[in-house]
Amino acid sequence: MKADLSEVEDLDDFTPILKREFEELKNVKNQEDIVFLDNNNNTLLPPDTSLQTLAYNTTARTPLLVRYPLSNANSKWGFYFLGFVFPT
Repeated sequence: MKADLSEVEDLDDFTPILKREFEELKNVKNQEDIVFLDNNNNTLLPPDTSLQTLAYNTTARTPLLVRYPLSNANSKWGFYFLGFVFPT
């Protein structure tokens, strides 16, 4: 997947794009339920994290992790391990 950084500034802007691109995310009703994790230390990234910053640190070896609920009925989560290449 490629992302044009001129169209998005941060993870909050990027979430709707992911929802359009990935079928599993289309069913997630609340955008806040989609969270991003830093693969280096497995911590939550705030929604205002700059995509430009992530573009320099995200590779196939250190992907951006996207966590989302599998259903509304349970507490199970799905994960995407996305090794984005952000054109700069």
